[in-house]
Amino acid sequence: MALFRRTSDAPLKREQAEIDIPVRNKYSLDPDRAVQSLSAVFRCVQVISHSTANLEIERLTAGNTVGEFSGFAYNMTDREFISRTATSLATYGNAYWRKPVLKLKSWKYIDVIHPSWVTYRPDGLYQVTYPSNYIGGAGMEILDKDQITHIRFLATAGAIYGSSPLSSLRSTLSFARDLNDYAASIYTDGQYPSGYLSTDQQLPPTVAEGVKKSWREKFAKAERDIAVLTGGLKYEALSINPTDAAFVEAFNLSVQDIGRAFGVPASFMGVGSGDSLNYTTSESETARFIQTTLINYTNPIEDAFTADRGAAADTIEFNFDSLLRADTASRYDAYSKAIASGWMSVDEVRSKEGMSPMRGGASNGTQSAAQ
Repeated sequence: MALFRRTSDAPLKREQAEIDIPVRNKYSLDPDRAVQSLSAVFRCVQVISHSTANLEIERLTAGNTVGEFSGFAYNMTDREFISRTATSLATYGNAYWRKPVLKLKSWKYIDVIHPSWVTYRPDGLYQVTYPSNYIGGAGMEILDKDQITHIRFLATAGAIYGSSPLSSLRSTLSFARDLNDYAASIYTDGQYPSGYLSTDQQLPPTVAEGVKKSWREKFAKAERDIAVLTGGLKYEALSINPTDAAFVEAFNLSVQDIGRAFGVPASFMGVGSGDSLNYTTSESETARFIQTTLINYTNPIEDAFTADRGAAADTIEFNFDSLLRADTASRYDAYSKAIASGWMSVDEVRSKEGMSPMRGGASNGTQSAAQ
């Protein structure tokens, strides 16, 4: 049986891939372009993708952890597989996993397919149209539900495709893009002078124009020369004060709006939220980020893994301990109290820290101290 089934069917029209942005100069901004051209979008996707990819994944049987779930991706690391999946969900609202036709023991996923290449057909099959720059070359294949796993980020009842945070950011993305373009054009398009010549003397218009022309001819060149000014003339370099121009405030507002849609805290994006964060509030913010944002990505991935790779009584879940991990001093203090109170052993603490058991099998603080 062939791994790929190619066909020459005409590609179906894809209506979900692009987001129309109403701007001064009308253009369509697809999710990939938004990530590449808007730093706030890039940062949000990066935070979500990297946070998800760095979590451990465990296999549980009847609610008890029986081991690590790993080695599930073909020709890429597990971390890269999860990162691509989370990025697809954050930008397109959909992620697609390519599965082999023959699923032997310990089979692996073949690839994470770019969401814009996939179209759901009326007959219940998935059509994948590969572009010319794909590593395997241009082509098309039809996959059934046993060969592809479709994960949706946010889908209404009866919807075929999921929705991403970008779909709620049309006006914000328009504003952010226009703001970036305007800020860049201020200097390049000559909308703002680079400086001015001043004097306390009253100059006739013809003299002032002649001075300006002379200055340009001598000093407005690629190579820098030494300026010699006479007649009381003084040169002042002119630069925009971002605060006075309201650029900082405007940029921060758009960044906060983008972060709000993605569910990424302002502090994660380097933008002040007006709150004074200390260790306790930062820890609470991380916990809130997990509870309100990250689980929206990890839960559907867990469900897909469990459906594809889990046994009858198995579930596959992400472990958030690495994100909720306290600082060293706080952990050691908590461990000390747990051992002293008798509800944790030294070896249990060592296991949580990724260390091997104590020699001799010490199980509590008193035995460890005796050794």
